[in-house]
Amino acid sequence: MEKPENYFGADMSEMYNAEGYLCWAISSDKYCQALVKNIEADLEKKGIRLPSKCFIPLSSGHRTEMDCTAELKAEGVHRYQEIIGQLRWAIELGRVDILLETSLMSQHLALPREGHLEQAFHIVGYLKSHRKMRILFDPGYPKVKESWFMEYDWFDFYKDAKEALPPNMPEARGNDVILTCFVDAGHANNQKDRRSQTGILIFVNKAPIH
Repeated sequence: MEKPENYFGADMSEMYNAEGYLCWAISSDKYCQALVKNIEADLEKKGIRLPSKCFIPLSSGHRTEMDCTAELKAEGVHRYQEIIGQLRWAIELGRVDILLETSLMSQHLALPREGHLEQAFHIVGYLKSHRKMRILFDPGYPKVKESWFMEYDWFDFYKDAKEALPPNMPEARGNDVILTCFVDAGHANNQKDRRSQTGILIFVNKAPIH
């Protein structure tokens, strides 16, 4: 059996981690290059270019919910929805660095404005200038220090809490794995409706899975 080279449009490769162990890695470089190329070709027909010097996914200080530019017409809405769909698939293939920004832009799929389309092009410009990114599926165990976290006493709330284990679960076959979850939120970050934006990263050992 040959080693896999691609997975749903993502490039698969092997690389060594910091400890010298050989691991699998996933990259969306080719997909993102094709995405940028197609959008640039479409814009060139209209005499428009992608923005340059896109150091971050969204323009500095831009608030998607406060955008009050003109609403897009049917053709612009279709283009906006198409770009957001492509960006979301790029995220599925590993470009988690644009996850938050694409999520914010996705909230305006039903009624995008000209400013939203400009920011979608800005994200594409960011992908053009930030290439060669891979996610490493590292099977090693994470080194989490308890000193990183504040200790709280939840006994009054969960005094009867016990881990629910199925009585007929099979014996473990292989090494244990560690599940790690990182959560952050911008509480009441939306200036219009005061809603929060929450981000979650879940790892199996040191491999991001969700």
